[in-house]
Amino acid sequence: MNPNFSIKDDDLNKMHVNSNESKFIYELVKYMVNRHGSFEMHDPIAALAYLNEKAFKYITGKISVDRNGKTLLTRDEKGSCMVAYSLDINIYQKCKNLFF
Repeated sequence: MNPNFSIKDDDLNKMHVNSNESKFIYELVKYMVNRHGSFEMHDPIAALAYLNEKAFKYITGKISVDRNGKTLLTRDEKGSCMVAYSLDINIYQKCKNLFF
């Protein structure tokens, strides 16, 4: 868990709750924080990848699964998969600032 990419209890009072959409997001985040201690930003980061591809650095390759169920990436510029390995923190913060 990277603390830069999670929301904790003290972050809740910083959230902008000024529309029905932001109230819905606030209630969802609040529930997760109360239940699990933090709200991990995995899903919002996935949405950011869709909205702003330039927010990430990618590796191109081929994906396979070994006999133990471990997912493997083989780098291959002709591969059909792009896997994000780095997130531009400045772009992430701008996105996060929409809610805080």
